[in-house]
Amino acid sequence: EQTPEVSPYAYCAADPVNFIDPTGMIVIDQDSIFYNHKEYLKNQITFVNNNIQQNTNENITIYLEQFLNALNRQLHELNTLEDSDQVYEVKQSARLKPGTGENTYDPDTGVIYIELNGTQIDLLAEEFTHAYQFEVGKLSYSQETGNASFLYDINDEVEAKNAGRILIYGYDFFKSNKRLYKRDVKKAYKTVLKNAQKIKTNNIYRIKNGEKYQTIYD
Repeated sequence: EQTPEVSPYAYCAADPVNFIDPTGMIVIDQDSIFYNHKEYLKNQITFVNNNIQQNTNENITIYLEQFLNALNRQLHELNTLEDSDQVYEVKQSARLKPGTGENTYDPDTGVIYIELNGTQIDLLAEEFTHAYQFEVGKLSYSQETGNASFLYDINDEVEAKNAGRILIYGYDFFKSNKRLYKRDVKKAYKTVLKNAQKIKTNNIYRIKNGEKYQTIYD
């Protein structure tokens, strides 16, 4: 009654960034996808730790420790996104093909959208890795289209794909070398990589300033 000009159907007065996350110190996650994935990683870390303690095969322990380090790294990356002054929003998107995802920048709100069509653990790991790549200055977006731009390269895609494969294969990722290499993904991403490299101006990216990263509009 106090704000009759605002429709009751307008979520957060049509300004979720400022009404939910004015400082950016949270990941907007209405479906709890991000936070459920964090819990999954925490549970996996506990499980692998227990296996390391109980395991008597020294060779297997080496691979388990590598898997544990990878899990801790992925959890650290999610924590970094939460602590950022950049706003990230995770949401399901029917416009994408099932089992795929995409990170985009919204020039109107300044939000990085982590869009998903599915909740498979490898898909989540891939897209959250891309968000982290932006967070630490490895990836950029066009301010005009919102798509990946000049900083995006084949290494970003290889890193993201392998983050997903680590969760699928577990310690066998290291034991049996399930890693993907540039040659394995280059063909599938040739066009999008080529288009991204053309966008040299009017971009958004992050650079390190002291101990933290800050967003640059260039």
